[in-house]
Amino acid sequence: MKNPRAQTWSPTLILTVLQIIGTGLASNFQIKANIGENVTLPCVFPAVQGLPLTDIRVFWQTSSDDVLMYLDSGIVKRIHKTNRYSNRTHFFGEYLSRGNFSLLLARVVARDEEEVIHCYIQVKDNTGFSMRYSSGVQLEVSGCFSQPLLEGPGNNSYTCKDSINFTCTSMGEYPKPQVEWVVNHEKHHGHPSETLDHDLNTKLFNISSILTITASAVETVQCVIRNTRNQKMRYSVQLSFPNCTYSTTDKEKPALWIIAWGVLGLALLMAVSGIVIFVILKSRRTSSSDSANVPADRSTSDRSTELAPLTQK
Repeated sequence: MKNPRAQTWSPTLILTVLQIIGTGLASNFQIKANIGENVTLPCVFPAVQGLPLTDIRVFWQTSSDDVLMYLDSGIVKRIHKTNRYSNRTHFFGEYLSRGNFSLLLARVVARDEEEVIHCYIQVKDNTGFSMRYSSGVQLEVSGCFSQPLLEGPGNNSYTCKDSINFTCTSMGEYPKPQVEWVVNHEKHHGHPSETLDHDLNTKLFNISSILTITASAVETVQCVIRNTRNQKMRYSVQLSFPNCTYSTTDKEKPALWIIAWGVLGLALLMAVSGIVIFVILKSRRTSSSDSANVPADRSTSDRSTELAPLTQK
């Protein structure tokens, strides 16, 4: 018996596939899948319903020719080129006779979206087996596993003027996640620093984001991990902070300014009071001098009047 991969990719088969695609008999699907869950890859060809399975061949394989499942004359075979799909693929046996050759792919991983997975159906005729149907499935995988972990300054002492750090960590994300910060119940538009770790084997991302903010500007803090593909969001716990305290130096500075302004105000008040008292006293002295001068002028005038007739004689 020939190797099924050799039969699948023979020149005649390739030409037949191109002919199917050109005549519109090929179907393509894009399926969303979550990491760790099972997904069904559709492949339905009702035209073969009623035919014996011995007259049908079905190939499930990737673009790189890695066979997931192979149905040959009613016998299911697994001829894996790699171990990526080992013990992860299953037909729905009760539906095969109805022309439904969909495949159950178990325990989806991020790498499953790297290649298009094809379904090819051959039907026996007078000349042998010929291609009658093909389809392609492109998986769009997303995944998030851990609840975001938010860490703050804890019980460490800090003052209102200190800059404090908050760290948000999430593990096993796919694709690359987005970290958002919520400060005082509003989205924070700052620029926190981020550290990204990408596992080349699993394709998963670990991310850590550090937000630095002045203590006096924060009452509550929370971080959010957003999956950029399915837009799902997961929230960390919310950390709350009491009113911050000022340092001894910070307390002394306002007190000194208050004292300085108090002394200056008192000095100004005393100066103004002195000026007012001086003006009042000067005004009283002037009034006394005027009162004393009035009788003296009057007696002089009287004497002049009395002496005037004597001078004329």
